[in-house]
Amino acid sequence: MSHPIQADFVFFYYSIIYRTDVFNEIDIKKILDEMNPSDRQSILPPWILFAPSFNPLLDYYSHEMGTPTNLKRVMALRYETAPRENLVEKKITAYEMEQKWINNSDQKKVRQINIDVGFISLEQVVLATFKPYYHRVLIGQSVYLELELYYQQKSFIPFPWSYPDYQHLEKIAFFNSHRMELKQLIRS
Repeated sequence: MSHPIQADFVFFYYSIIYRTDVFNEIDIKKILDEMNPSDRQSILPPWILFAPSFNPLLDYYSHEMGTPTNLKRVMALRYETAPRENLVEKKITAYEMEQKWINNSDQKKVRQINIDVGFISLEQVVLATFKPYYHRVLIGQSVYLELELYYQQKSFIPFPWSYPDYQHLEKIAFFNSHRMELKQLIRS
């Protein structure tokens, strides 16, 4: 028989695609701070930004956001642990921030920014979405959890459905290195 236990805390991360003619990395950090308000802001660790070189979905997002040459993706996180149950709230907050930055010019809505949120735990990397599918589980308020990577034999490993950029070694290395930091924080 299993018994309820407190799940380990996680690092939340953001995968952000933004228009470089509208935002820069300083703006992105300000948006992240706005989405993650804290009375401890001055003592929180800084945001770590990583710009992966492999971004196969920029063409996909260009239909809503403009030419791929004006788009950039960054991954963002900071070494602050939080309960994984916060994923629903963080996804809704990210959606609201995206809506705030929609440009309604020429009777056409143009997205300025796409903000995905997920978390890194010791055993997995997950992503939140509003889109249902057979491999996604509803966790509340129209938010679905999608497993992207699982940890086995000293590395994260993708699933057959994992997005191509999550299957790329560059992003796996990013998650592996931050998993090590998470493990140290949890164990200390």
